[in-house]
Amino acid sequence: MLVACERDGEVMGFGSGTIRNERAEAELETLYPLRRAQGHGDGRRLMAELTRRLQKLGAMALILGMAHGNRPPGATSAWEGPPPRW
Repeated sequence: MLVACERDGEVMGFGSGTIRNERAEAELETLYPLRRAQGHGDGRRLMAELTRRLQKLGAMALILGMAHGNRPPGATSAWEGPPPRW
């Protein structure tokens, strides 16, 4: 599934996710807020909407990963703190 985030009529980023297996494990595959959207909560909103939709499709767990060195400055808040509650 692909989800886009917009603000004031302009796309600020997108993300994708899928349910991986019969155990209903979902994977957040991509999360790409535009650089100018970072620091405004768009990445957090993308992650929340993706997890909401995956849960609605039957996901019982979420797998979340990040490639080493792929953490842009200012984009850390979406990865810190408690995980989304289902």
